[in-house]
Amino acid sequence: MCPDGGRRKRGPILSAMYAAKAIVQIAAELWRYPRRWRKRLEAVSVPRLLDEIEEDIRRTSDLPLAPALIRFLAKQRSRLTIQWRANRCLLRGMLLFFFLPRAGRDVTIHIGCRILPDGGVTGHCWISGVDSLALRARGLEGGMTEVFRRTAQSKQAYAGAADATQFKKNGCRV
Repeated sequence: MCPDGGRRKRGPILSAMYAAKAIVQIAAELWRYPRRWRKRLEAVSVPRLLDEIEEDIRRTSDLPLAPALIRFLAKQRSRLTIQWRANRCLLRGMLLFFFLPRAGRDVTIHIGCRILPDGGVTGHCWISGVDSLALRARGLEGGMTEVFRRTAQSKQAYAGAADATQFKKNGCRV
């Protein structure tokens, strides 16, 4: 404690160690979660999987990383995949949907589709609501129609929602 009663600020070495620990944590999760999601997509729909991802957001720790770094790591992870090569945009979208709320950002995932002239269907996934870091909405520019949208609020908003639920259980008004 400081003489004025406040807490000391972290020095640059402690801040760097704290950030390094967060980067190691996110690197491990970047490999673990996509494997789990890929297996789950064989059994459940994308909206159901996003419900499960939101539950994981509530259970996991905060990330003290800049959104630009999270976006960079998600982009690199989606490039290094074999199983997701046909739908890398979905992988990147789900990674950002999982990690950015933990870094204190609200994020919306969009899924769109377009019917091709030969009768086939193509799809695209993109993210919005991350300040100026939105993934390009190539889908809307390419004639896609948005068919699904889900917003994940920052982890602080989830904490507030849990508090509100607790108040309602105790008979209090929010």
